[in-house]
Amino acid sequence: MSDFDNFLRSKSLWHEELNELKESTRNKLRTTLFLMMREANLLSNSDQIIQTQVSSRVAEVLAGRIPSELRFFPCTDADFKGAGK
Repeated sequence: MSDFDNFLRSKSLWHEELNELKESTRNKLRTTLFLMMREANLLSNSDQIIQTQVSSRVAEVLAGRIPSELRFFPCTDADFKGAGK
């Protein structure tokens, strides 16, 4: 099972309507998501997520929100060490 399928299955715990999606709709969602990620330079040609470079100022602003919006960026905690303090 792909990471996308695992993600969709985990979200269906909170959104039961996802269980009703047809296979064709799931495939379209997968295709569209990966296309968007490539166009946004978030996904390499080998389907690896490209780490995001966020400025320290942006990191501080995002870290100050509760819950922190840093969790939406493909990066590690070490990239934001000290942000928001």
